[in-house]
Amino acid sequence: MTSVFCGIDWATDHHDIALLDEAGTLLDKLRIDDTPEGLGQLLHLLAQHGDSPEHPIPAAIETSHVVAGEVGSTALWSHFGASLEDHGPNVVL
Repeated sequence: MTSVFCGIDWATDHHDIALLDEAGTLLDKLRIDDTPEGLGQLLHLLAQHGDSPEHPIPAAIETSHVVAGEVGSTALWSHFGASLEDHGPNVVL
């Protein structure tokens, strides 16, 4: 059972990360730059909270634009084992 969830507010030059538990309690937060180093910080934060290939932390990304082609977007989606799909802004899946 998953007990940690990741939310990412994906902006153009930085991204705000929030990790929550099942009750919605904020466990950790981080602002990263849109760089390979920033992606490394995100992956380190996830690992600190138990993320692994066997037990990945689910993530949701909120953005008003398509992230394909931006630094880190392909690596990020690959980490979560997902393909990149654009559902447009204000879409909840």
